[in-house]
Amino acid sequence: MDTSPNNIGNLFRRTTVPSIPTIRRICEVMGITMAQFYSTDGEQVTLNVQQRRMLELYDHLDQTDKLRAEAYMEGLSDRHPSDDI
Repeated sequence: MDTSPNNIGNLFRRTTVPSIPTIRRICEVMGITMAQFYSTDGEQVTLNVQQRRMLELYDHLDQTDKLRAEAYMEGLSDRHPSDDI
């Protein structure tokens, strides 16, 4: 994976949160997709182009901006369709 054993140990001990590129490398080594990696029920999820782009943009944010982006999206998801009329 081109990372130190210490970094792998931290991931398993959950003392660090892996970045998207790290998760991609883990999936490549394990021969699985990222959807399979995140699957909790064995169901495979396929992301469309827009969803993948959102994850790529999110991955480039610092921690503060990630929290802001999440709060913004949560606010948008709380809106009702009738709010736009």
